[in-house]
Amino acid sequence: MIEKETSMKERILRSASELFLKNGYHETTMSAIANHAEVGKGTLYWYFSSKDELFKTMVWENANIFFEGLKILVTKPLSPDLILREFIEVGVKSMQKNRDFAHIFFNNIRLTDEEFKQKLFIKFKEIVNMVELVIERGIAEGIFRPCSSKYVALLIVGTIKSAGGSLFDQNIQNQSEMIDFAYNMILHGIISDD
Repeated sequence: MIEKETSMKERILRSASELFLKNGYHETTMSAIANHAEVGKGTLYWYFSSKDELFKTMVWENANIFFEGLKILVTKPLSPDLILREFIEVGVKSMQKNRDFAHIFFNNIRLTDEEFKQKLFIKFKEIVNMVELVIERGIAEGIFRPCSSKYVALLIVGTIKSAGGSLFDQNIQNQSEMIDFAYNMILHGIISDD
């Protein structure tokens, strides 16, 4: 029964995502979501009490997927620079794969209540803290020069987050090139070697 409930919930979320993208958040009604998901309105309201709850669930589940992937990544037995490269790769690929969701998120997150925004901010801070630990380890191992690990972590996570709102509205044909570019810019900056 749990598997059936999960697939029904996923079907509703997928339908809502498609309609939010096509019509926008405000123009999408719960009736339209129920019709698109081929479920009754009662079933829809069984899973989600409102469009706002549905949207928040969609956002939270996507945020958790990224967060859990990062938790696994930072525990890998890799050097800190390679962990950062993988973090960038996961971020770029995630934003590219979920470009439609990123579009929905960045265009509608302002519509959510302050409590939910605070919950997301706490999740963002947890991600920054994990990246900060990687930077600190890299400094301790002599891989990175001494610097503010907090600021560097904010810069890296913010860059990946911001990329989702603008750069990934476009279709990046060469992900590897984009990942290498972001990695080299973060590690080496724009200063000339001369």
